[in-house]
Amino acid sequence: MKNKLIQIWKDPVLSKVISTGIIAFLIFLYNLIISKINKESFKETFKSFWENKFELWKIASIALIALILFLIFKPKRRKKEIINSFEGVNIETIGLPDTREIYDEQSRELDSKLFNEIRNELLPTEQEIAWLREQNFSYGFNRDVAFRFFDFDIKISDNPNYEFLNPELEKLKKRLVKSIQIFNRNLSELTFPDGNLMQSVPREWRASNPQRLQNSINILNASKVTVIKNYDDLIRNGRKILKI
Repeated sequence: MKNKLIQIWKDPVLSKVISTGIIAFLIFLYNLIISKINKESFKETFKSFWENKFELWKIASIALIALILFLIFKPKRRKKEIINSFEGVNIETIGLPDTREIYDEQSRELDSKLFNEIRNELLPTEQEIAWLREQNFSYGFNRDVAFRFFDFDIKISDNPNYEFLNPELEKLKKRLVKSIQIFNRNLSELTFPDGNLMQSVPREWRASNPQRLQNSINILNASKVTVIKNYDDLIRNGRKILKI
């Protein structure tokens, strides 16, 4: 009922009709009150109301009565409830898919294919990695085998086709790539051709600059250890995650 009255009041035509009715009612009420006060008939008071000039206090009285009635019948507006609480909501994941749902059997199959390509073809455990485990850079080494790590970096680094869908595996892969890049840079800066297909730290440094020789060997051996560690971390965790 209340909502119906509010709709009627908002209607431009009906609101004017209601306003006119309210004014007529106020005039009637005013004359009724005055007739009682003056102890005369309503008809005489009403006639006098229309024939006499309005006095300021009468206008003020009507305005006051109108204001009181307006305040009484004014519709109360309910305040809209504003929800500003994020309790129980993880803002960081709003609009983001659940990775647990995305990493399905098909995703695991794709990661398994890449994982096997790395350990069996790009950096075989029994070939390049086995060679690196045994290599001591105090001596010369086969250039072709060492430079396969350059090929690995060129092929995988920044190549979206060689990205794991599993975030943990991708993190481990990037760590391996980074360590190989450092190892490759050390090979380029600290070793030079030494005969047919061989590479080594310059032999002449043994006499001319033994400290530089030892520092170079230490850097190469340290960087190779980091590569092996990161490679092993990728293989161990990959086998656990992919179940292969």
